[in-house]
Order: sequence, then C-alpha cells, then structure tokens
Amino acid sequence: ILNIQYICNTIMYSFISHQDELGKSINTACQNLFTQIQALNIEALPFEPFFRQYFIKCHLTRPYFSLKTSAKLLYEGITATGKHYKDVIVMDYGAGLGTLYIIAKMIGVKKIIYNDLLSEFAMPAIEVDKVLGHIMDEYIIGDTEDTCKQLAAKNIICDVIVGRNVVEHIYDLKDYFSIIHRYQPRAILYNSTTANWNNPAAHIQHIFLHKKYRPTVVAQKINIIKTKIPTITTEDANQLAMCLVQYGGIEFENAIEEFASTKKFPTPKNDYTNVCDENGTWSEHLIKFSDYKKMAPQYDVTFKPGFWDEDYKSFAKRMLGKTLNIVTNILGNAGVVSTSFIYVIAKPKQ
Repeated sequence: ILNIQYICNTIMYSFISHQDELGKSINTACQNLFTQIQALNIEALPFEPFFRQYFIKCHLTRPYFSLKTSAKLLYEGITATGKHYKDVIVMDYGAGLGTLYIIAKMIGVKKIIYNDLLSEFAMPAIEVDKVLGHIMDEYIIGDTEDTCKQLAAKNIICDVIVGRNVVEHIYDLKDYFSIIHRYQPRAILYNSTTANWNNPAAHIQHIFLHKKYRPTVVAQKINIIKTKIPTITTEDANQLAMCLVQYGGIEFENAIEEFASTKKFPTPKNDYTNVCDENGTWSEHLIKFSDYKKMAPQYDVTFKPGFWDEDYKSFAKRMLGKTLNIVTNILGNAGVVSTSFIYVIAKPKQ
C-alpha cells in the first residue's frame, strides 16, 4: 500500500548532509528509493515468511535510518578512494536484503557487485531488484575466498568493498583480511558495525545479547553432536557443546570428529563473551580496536564514529538521538565512545 504521508514527508528530506556532487546524487537516489520501497507490495513478492518479516523490520519499521546508514557508508567508502564515483567499482559484501548496493547502482558507479554468503538471502534480494528495476552488474554468492575467486575469474578489480553490519559476524577476521588483500590488493575495506567495544552502553548490551543467545547456540550444537555421534551420552554431548560454543564451520566439524575418535574434550576458546553458531557466524562479535589492527597487518586500520537515529516517532527518542549526535560531533573521532555504531576502515599499506 502506498504510504502517502511518508512520501510527502520525504520530498524534501535529506538522507545525507554532504552537498557535493556525490552527496547530492546519493540523496536524490535515497529519496527515489524510499518512495519505491514504500510502494512495494511485500505480500506479492515470492518471499518465505522469515525474509518478508526481515525486509519489513529493516526497511519499513525505521525507513529513514535504514537508508541514511546505507547512504553514509556508501559516501564514505567512495570518498576514501579519491576517485569520481562514476569511476569506482564497488562491492557490497554480505549485502543480504540491504539497500546500499541499490543506491550505488542508482547513482551510476562504474560497476556494483552484490555479494552474500547465502543464496537464501541473495534470491529475495534479486526479486526485489527486479521489481524495483535496479539490476546489479554482478551477483556473487559465496564466502570470502569463493567470492574473490569469482571476481578474479571475471577480471573485476574493486576500488572499495563495503559491508554494513557484517564484519562483526565473520568467523576468522585474520583470514578475511588476508584473503581479500591477496586477491584484491588495492581495495579499501569500509565496514560499519554496531558491535562497538569502546561505547560502554553498546558493550554491555552486546554482552547481554551474547548471554541471552548462548543457550540457543548450545542446544543447536548438542543436537548436531548427537546426530554425528549417535552413541554419545547426554552428559558428554552437553559438555562437548559447551566446549565448542565458540567453534564454527570446519573447526566445529573437525572438533566433533576428533572427540569421536579420542573421547578427549577440546580446549574451549576464550573469546570474551561471544558465541558462534555451527556455521561460523558470530553473534555481534565485540572486538578491541587493537585486535582489529593485529588481525589486519596488510592494512592501515582506522575507526570513525557513526551516528544515532533522529527519526523515531517518539519525541523523547528523537531528542536523545539528536543530543548524542551533538556530543559525538563535538568529540570528533573520540566520538566512538558515544556513537551507536562505528566505521572500521582498512586501507592497503603502500
């Protein structure tokens, strides 16, 4: 259903404050995309219920903030290259059902590549793109190395690889940085993440989320362990799952096989409060700034503060967002202690 009130309110709405050519182009694209998304008949799209609700939550519940975060990340990423945006090749890494890659296509970057680890997310994204009439130059599905190999096969050299709320979920960040640098040595990696170690409130919130999610992860891993080792006792399955709460992917599978052969419990990882599912996806991984730098020796890694949502329906929340943004702006780069999310920027060392 077309939301006339939202559209009318958005006609003069600024999604990005920058007034240079790139900023104006992104703002116009966001205004047009906002109108298109509001007019989408979500129920008519061939989505599973999970993805329908995911889309609604991400883009219709807080629509201004969703587009503003994509707009700002795209602007910052392109600007970091020092090139005109029409000469820049961008990959949206772990794009899911996002909007950044659509905005990039709308402003006319040289080439935009959509990427996601899972086809379950990519297929609904492609359906949305078809309905909106914005088809990406490339759609690549796969993990970091698979993606880089596909880029190499197509002779695509990226200028900037952006990721919104992805870096905190990557299982092995050292491997991630190493692989991308090997295949795409000139690409700037521009990521945003809400898992902000330096913001005390965000830090406490994420510890709470980890503890809340831990029983679910343990239960899932117990079921997998019992399936792979049918003769295991319930007590041993429970203990093994607790040992493997921070293991994922091939490491998780190998650890189960090792236990089946030796009956020795693996050494638990001590990665703070974080938990990781069996596929190797962290739950909002809190990482110290110093650890980011250690895991990316090929890059100069820096950090910048993001911003708070100022578009809540609640007056109190709007005022809180505005106030915290003022504080963040005053603090400059030290505003990472007060912002809702941060940018993690990795520029290849010369």
